[in-house]
Amino acid sequence: MTDPERPNDDQLERHLAGESTPAERAAIDRWRRADPRNATLLDALRARGALRLGQRPWATDARWAALRSLLSESPAPARRVRGDALAGRTHAWSVGRIGRLAAAFVTTAVLAASAVYYRDHHVLEARFVTTGRAERRTLHTGDGSVITVGPSSTMRYSAQRSGRSVELHGLARFVVVHDAAQPFRVHAGITETTDVGTDFVVRAYDADRTVGVAVTTGEVEVATLDREAPGRPGKATLRAGDGVHVGRDGALTIDKGGAASLTYWLDGRLVLDNVSMAEAGLEISRWFDVDVRIADSALARRRVTAIYTTPTLDGVLGALGASVGARVERNGASIVLRSVR
Repeated sequence: MTDPERPNDDQLERHLAGESTPAERAAIDRWRRADPRNATLLDALRARGALRLGQRPWATDARWAALRSLLSESPAPARRVRGDALAGRTHAWSVGRIGRLAAAFVTTAVLAASAVYYRDHHVLEARFVTTGRAERRTLHTGDGSVITVGPSSTMRYSAQRSGRSVELHGLARFVVVHDAAQPFRVHAGITETTDVGTDFVVRAYDADRTVGVAVTTGEVEVATLDREAPGRPGKATLRAGDGVHVGRDGALTIDKGGAASLTYWLDGRLVLDNVSMAEAGLEISRWFDVDVRIADSALARRRVTAIYTTPTLDGVLGALGASVGARVERNGASIVLRSVR
């Protein structure tokens, strides 16, 4: 009779969470009873809570294959020495006991390695922030870092012993307490920005043509991660005052001393930096919680550059309409800009 097939990762996760089906429970129970070491491993995983928060340090096919290969081998049969029963018993004890001790050592080593991995990758702090239009939120993390999330943005923060990570869709400022043993990384689009002790801004709205990173103080490293992008993946080191724009093709455009345009929002200034009217409409919508529509395609393609130091909705719309020759039609939160015929 062959050993029952070991459960896959999803089946084990559901089982330890109490969510497995009757058929899955029966299959796991057969697997557990087939070898005491299976039960030991399952109990160890349950005791360590290794499946919490999606952390499955043991759950790789390679580790499972290696573990089952080592633990499923039966000890070599004992050989008795003729004419000396005591010697035979001693020899049998040695082979069998050594096999069991070796298996126990392997099990202990695997579980110890899993415990170390779990210690380093266990989530110590997890935060999620989402903002609406015209909204900002400030998050203070457990290590003393401060994250300011801009309008219409989503930010996920996770802290582990091995490092701190952020997933950003939108706009945020990061004032990071540097720790070389626990690096701080921001993933936005196809970019990864790593803190080197700094205050920096990342802008990565889905509608933007580029991901922008700007450094106010300190230093960061920006790298492109998408190897499938047609542009050449690269890496850049930015220092105070520097900015970079990363295109969807992975190309980096560094702007020495060009951080200001990405940080003006922190002072309450609205910046339109050589953007199309369509993009300007999106930005105004985020700032003032309105719906801006550009009525015709020719007007939507017009490019504008402007800085509004104390922006109000009426002031921005009036100045923008005058600069491009557009009429502003407003009905509550719905705004339409039309070319003046």
